[in-house]
Amino acid sequence: MIETFGRKSGLMITCLPASAGWLVIAFSPNIWTLYAGRFIMGFGLSVQSIGVPMFISEISPTEVRGTLISSFQVSFTLGVCLAYGAGIFLDWTMLALVGAILPIIMVVCMFFVAESPYWLMRRKGLPHAEVALRSYRGPHCDLTHELHEIFTATSTSDSKVGLKDLFKPDTLKPLTIATLVLNGQVFCGLLVVLFYTGQIFQSAGTTLDPLVSALIVAAVQTAFTIVGSLTVEKMGRKLLLLISAAVMGVTLAALGVFFKYVELYGQEIASEQLGWLPLTSLIVFLSLGLLSASDQCLL
Repeated sequence: MIETFGRKSGLMITCLPASAGWLVIAFSPNIWTLYAGRFIMGFGLSVQSIGVPMFISEISPTEVRGTLISSFQVSFTLGVCLAYGAGIFLDWTMLALVGAILPIIMVVCMFFVAESPYWLMRRKGLPHAEVALRSYRGPHCDLTHELHEIFTATSTSDSKVGLKDLFKPDTLKPLTIATLVLNGQVFCGLLVVLFYTGQIFQSAGTTLDPLVSALIVAAVQTAFTIVGSLTVEKMGRKLLLLISAAVMGVTLAALGVFFKYVELYGQEIASEQLGWLPLTSLIVFLSLGLLSASDQCLL
C-alpha cells in the first residue's frame, strides 16, 4: 500500500481502519465484535509500523537518521504511557473513543507534510523529488549531493529481485540476521508482558494499585527509550541489542522466581519479602525491551 499509493497517502489511508477499529470496540455489544474491532485496527497499525519508520528514514538527513527513526519507538512508548494514565480516569469505552479520534488528527496533520523524495524520484522523477526535499531542508540548502544519493539509491532499488536472489551470500546473511532479531523481539514476550502489565501486578499481589504500577512502568520505559534514541548513534546498534537481550533474560527470570516463591510460600510472605521484585523486573524488562526495539527499527 505504501509503495503503491506513496508513503504519505498510504499512511493516511491506514488511519481509516485504525479509527474504524476503535469505534467498533467502543460500541461493541459482545466479545466477538471486540475481536473484530481489534482485527480491523490491527490491519491499519501493522502497515503503519512498517510505513512510519520507512517514511522517517526517507525524509531524514543522514547524520540524524538513526535518532529520528528511533523517535517512532519513543512515540509508541509515550502513547502506551498516556493510555495507561488515561485508563485510570476513563472506562474502556471512552478510552476507545479517544483512540478513534487520534488517527483523524494524524490525517489532518499529514495534509501539511510533503511526500517522500525517494518515492517521488521513483514514480514522478527528479523535479517532484526536489520540491519535496526542499520542503524538508529549507529554501537555501544545497540539495545537489543528496538528490544524487536519492537518484542512485532508487535506481538500484528499481532492479528486479527474484526469489533466488534471497539465497545469495550477500543477501542471505543480513536477511537471516534481521529475521532472527525481529522474531526475537516477538518471542521474548515483550508485547505480552506490556499488554498484561496490570494483570501481572494484580496476580503478584503488590501493595500498589495495578493501574498505578502499570503507569510507573510505562513512564520509566518512555524515559529509557528516549535515552536509547539519543545514544544509539554513539554506542552502536549491536552493543545496545546485546546488553538489552542479556538484561531482559535476567529480569524475566527474576519475575519467574517471584511467582515460584508465591507458589511455595504464599502470596502474603512473598509480597512482604520480595514485593519490590515484580515492579523492578517489569520496569527493567520493558524498558530495555523497547530500547532494543528502537534499534531493531533501524534494521
